[in-house]
Amino acid sequence: MKRLRRLSFDSGIENEVRGSGRRWTRIIYLTCLGLFALALLRLLVGDYVVLRGDGIVLRDRIDVGVEYNATIQAVFVDEGQEVERGDPIFALRSLDARRTLATLRRDEAELEADLYTARAEYTSLPRLIQLAESRYSVAEARLRQVRDLESRNLVSSAELGQAIDAEFKAKLELEELNAALVKSGALVDGLSDTLQRLRGVIHGFENDYDGGTVKSPVTGQVAPDLPYPGAVIEPGDTAISILSGAPYVLGYIPTGTLYSIDQGDAVIVFAGADAYRGRIERVSNYARSVPQELLDTLGRPERRRVVRVVFDGEAPPVFSTVTVRHAALAWLPL
Repeated sequence: MKRLRRLSFDSGIENEVRGSGRRWTRIIYLTCLGLFALALLRLLVGDYVVLRGDGIVLRDRIDVGVEYNATIQAVFVDEGQEVERGDPIFALRSLDARRTLATLRRDEAELEADLYTARAEYTSLPRLIQLAESRYSVAEARLRQVRDLESRNLVSSAELGQAIDAEFKAKLELEELNAALVKSGALVDGLSDTLQRLRGVIHGFENDYDGGTVKSPVTGQVAPDLPYPGAVIEPGDTAISILSGAPYVLGYIPTGTLYSIDQGDAVIVFAGADAYRGRIERVSNYARSVPQELLDTLGRPERRRVVRVVFDGEAPPVFSTVTVRHAALAWLPL
């Protein structure tokens, strides 16, 4: 076989040396493409593969209100201020409260008068019973005497009838007085108990009203949205809220995930660029609607499983929106 001879051809065009800049351009392009694919993967399935949930930092909320119509006179605290239990937080004026207190005082005076009358009757009944017993003894002895005389035909039937009638009336009077004593004693006990309970109500109402000064029921932090002087509050309305207890995260975790979460699992809570260590304290067995501030950019309504996360140390500010991730996988890009 005859070997072919290689022909050389000179086109006159010099070969261009590829610069290193194009290589870096390709690396940057591929990196951006990989990051985009990773972001897309995270958006589509990331929450179902690795623990990641949104949440809000909260504290236990104690709402302070009144059980009557009132007008706010002054507010003694500022938003975010730390208060101790018993510190004055606002003052109010209530005609309804004053009217209620006046009615209670009037009822107290009427009960005291009724109790005085009942006690006077109760203390007088034993003496009347002694007199009735004496009359009954005389009538009973007279009846025996008349019956003895009637058996010997020394008295008429009319006299015997009068003796029987006198003995019956004396016995009836004695029984009625004994019954009145029992009834009067029960009335005194009932009025005393009612008066005692009414005085307890008055004392509690006066402590609650306290001249219009409302005090904090717990130690904590004053929540936002304070009332302004002149605002009218009705029964059931919240005037001021106190945030009490240690901060925690109320987190919302997707349902139907490929991972499991248990009480005590270590997590990292991200608030922007800051990270805080915590652990899952409670996992609910129900799902709730995600709060408005945690909805995605499309605002799609969604229901997620609720978890409560407590912090091991420092915590972000209350009402911060945060992200909860598993401690071992917190720094993965997913």
